[in-house]
Amino acid sequence: MTAERARRALVGHLGPAEDRLAAGVEEVFRTAVEVPAAEVPSWAETGVVDPAGRQVFGKHTLDLDAAELEDGVSWPPITVMTFQVTGAPAGVLLEVGSRGLPHRVFAPQARRIGAALIDAADLADRVNL
Repeated sequence: MTAERARRALVGHLGPAEDRLAAGVEEVFRTAVEVPAAEVPSWAETGVVDPAGRQVFGKHTLDLDAAELEDGVSWPPITVMTFQVTGAPAGVLLEVGSRGLPHRVFAPQARRIGAALIDAADLADRVNL
């Protein structure tokens, strides 16, 4: 998970009135640093710390490279992952496209996305126990 992908997934496309908020969020993610691997929870694959000391951990539950290889077709840019900000419950992040634009997916893709969302939700439930 890159800081830019996390920022886009969390913020999305903002209107002119929200530009200042977007700039502040972008600054947080630009200055975020990686959590050392030894400090990342066992359920997560990556983590970052923002300048205020908040840690964000995540794990992708949809492997686009594997899906495209198996299906033999290109997928739209989709991110499905479990994420958690320290001190808050874990949740599921779904991003379709760099600006959250809708994409048509084929039935097998929809099934795999559904399975990835269920996996992310199940992992979030386990993390929240």
